[in-house]
Order: sequence, then C-alpha cells, then structure tokens
Amino acid sequence: MSIAPAVVFSLLIVGTILLIRNARPLLACWRGLEPESTPWGGRTAAAAFLLFALSLAGPSLAGEPSPSVILLSRLGFALALLWLLARSGGEEERGIFAVSFAAVRAGFSGYWLAMPGIVAAALLGHGLAAWIGDGPVAPQDAIRLFQSRTAMADRLALLLLAAVVGPVAEELFFRGALQSAVSRVSGPRRAILVCGLLFALIHLDPVRFLPLAVLGCALGMLREATGGLLAPVVAHALHNSLMLWLLDASGGGL
Repeated sequence: MSIAPAVVFSLLIVGTILLIRNARPLLACWRGLEPESTPWGGRTAAAAFLLFALSLAGPSLAGEPSPSVILLSRLGFALALLWLLARSGGEEERGIFAVSFAAVRAGFSGYWLAMPGIVAAALLGHGLAAWIGDGPVAPQDAIRLFQSRTAMADRLALLLLAAVVGPVAEELFFRGALQSAVSRVSGPRRAILVCGLLFALIHLDPVRFLPLAVLGCALGMLREATGGLLAPVVAHALHNSLMLWLLDASGGGL
C-alpha cells in the first residue's frame, strides 16, 4: 500500500472512531440549532456574490493566468469581502470574526469528525464516475496546475492559495455572507444544507460533488456550532492542505 492510501485509511479509521464516540452530542447539536439574529441579509449576500464572480472571472480575462495572478485575485476578493462584511454587520459581527484557541481546536476536531463522510462520498463519486464513464477520473484543475508547475514561486503561490487565502475567502462568502442570509429566511439547518450544496456546485466538478457537499455541510455546521468563522476556516485549510498533498502524491487520487 502506497503512502497516500495508507494515510486516507488511517484518517478514516480515526474519524470513524471519533464520529461514533460523538454521535449523540452531534445529533443533539443539530437538533438544538435555533434561528438567531444574523448580521448580513440578502443585499450583502448579493454584493458578496458579485465580488466572488469578479474574482473568478477577472484572472481569466488575460488568458491562462499564472498562480501568482490567481492568488492576488483571490486575496483581493477576500479583503474586499472582509471590508463589506465589517461595514454592513452590526454587534453580531464581532463574535463571528472572533479569534480563539477553542475555535482552532473545533476546526481540527470538526474536520476529523467529517472525514468518514468525506471519504465515503469520494469513493461513491469515483465509483459512479467509473461506472458511467469510459476512462480514469481526471485530477482537479488545481492539482493539475500544481503538478504542471515546477518553479518554486508558482508552487508557493498555489500552496498559499489552497491553504490560506482560498479557505479564508470562501468561508467569508459561503459561511459568512451567504449562510447568514439564507439562515434569515429558512433557518440554520436549511442554510447549512443549501450553502453546502452551493459550495460543491461552484467548484464545477461532478466527480467530486458529493465529498465537497459533505465538506460544505460540515463547515456550515462548524459555523453554527461555534458562532464564528475561524473554525470552518481552519477545517477548510486543513482539508485543502491534506488533499493537495494526497492528490499530488497519488497522481490524481481522491
């Protein structure tokens, strides 16, 4: 067994044990979610979506963008969105941006608890793709870009994008502006599910839609359970870093 499958198997075993031990508290937490005051509504979410669309479309206007251009574009989006949310939020906004060791720990713990679902969904998605398709599953665009770049500056830019800037930017949008707005209308449970599905859809990757949806819902649950964005940012960064290493090590893998 190569190193990548061995790591995935180990994570799956650890995550399954943690999930079984914490099944009742997690279920109680899900059932106990109550609608609460949220600082951002539909207008803020619409403005955030426009910024998000510009951050995705902007770099492609110049042809095939370099990793540095993509990184700067996503960094600009994160800063603009942070300004928008800070400007339009009220008293509730302060707790959402709070930084604490407990939130960091919750991000790590939450990700390991979600690992069995993510791996199971990934295996199911790959199985369906192999059954329906006529060839091997292609690696993600980010992995293909990482594998095709040998310059240290390009690889460093991609690592920063995957492990730091990307998670911060996407969590500000999905679990910040969007989940807050949907929760106002439909309540926290539906907001978690809706934003989790949209998170998966926006990646435009049918094969990995299921694991991304599971991840998105887990990140949404962390947002509601902790009351802030730091825990989902940590879990998202951990996932991206781990997947980048696993996919690069296995040449496409999960």
